Amino acid sequence: MVGKWHLGFFEWSYTPTYRGFESFYGFYTGSEDHFEHESLGILDLRDDTLPVRDMNGTFSANLFTKQAVQVIKEHSSSRPLFLYLPFQNVHDPVQAPQKYIDKYSFIENKTRRTYAAMLDIVDEAIGNVTRSLEKAGLWDNTLFIFTTDNGGRPESGGYNWPLRGQKDTLWEGGVRGVAFVHGPMLKKTGVKSKELLHSTDWYPTLINLAGKKEGGRVDGFDVWETISAGKPSPRTEILLNIDLAPKKKRYRGYYEGAAIRVADMKLLVSCPNTSWFKPPELCNKETVSN
Repeated sequence: MVGKWHLGFFEWSYTPTYRGFESFYGFYTGSEDHFEHESLGILDLRDDTLPVRDMNGTFSANLFTKQAVQVIKEHSSSRPLFLYLPFQNVHDPVQAPQKYIDKYSFIENKTRRTYAAMLDIVDEAIGNVTRSLEKAGLWDNTLFIFTTDNGGRPESGGYNWPLRGQKDTLWEGGVRGVAFVHGPMLKKTGVKSKELLHSTDWYPTLINLAGKKEGGRVDGFDVWETISAGKPSPRTEILLNIDLAPKKKRYRGYYEGAAIRVADMKLLVSCPNTSWFKPPELCNKETVSN
């Protein structure tokens, strides 16, 4: 694993190399400085379990790309490889090397300009990782998945237009994401799926595709036939959250609330009204809902 963990570090047993990963290079928390690798003034960059103290000034996307390429280069093709690479981009703080920001000088909004630079550099990084897989002779037998985890936050440059809402809300702009899958094992290529899928479906799908069976009862479904062959999804609903009576606001001012999606219908309970946010280049105003 290379990149962002953010799934607990209270005890060592919560961290990546104690949770099944043979190696880890990255950080445990979130929203840390992309250059200094600090959160709340505390260094948060690890090589397995050891702190990395000599990378101050190196942008995280470049750092993680270099490490991922090294993992691929040193990997023996006689063994299977699972590489989990959650980049820090395009998460806040909104930062990027100046040469990438300068490429987007035509964007008037400063935050949006830097956000575009962050997206540019992670796009370049993914290209470098792809080329390293090709060079190592692994690409033609690789299933490549690119996916997001949640919607963007307008104040940090991320817009979800024309979807309603943003990250930290249960409206579609907060919970609906996009992904693409590439690999020779796909039965159909160049197609778009509009089936109902959930992030928990990746685990059983990948485990079964690798020839194993997941142990015990899991939340997700094996959706490989949906992704690769265009068949209907075995999933008919998504439970997004179950806080029916939130008593206080979250740390960013949003209530938890409850929401469930069933087929083409969605029910939201205790979810404050929110708006549609257009990106500045379209219209720097909110469209307030009634």
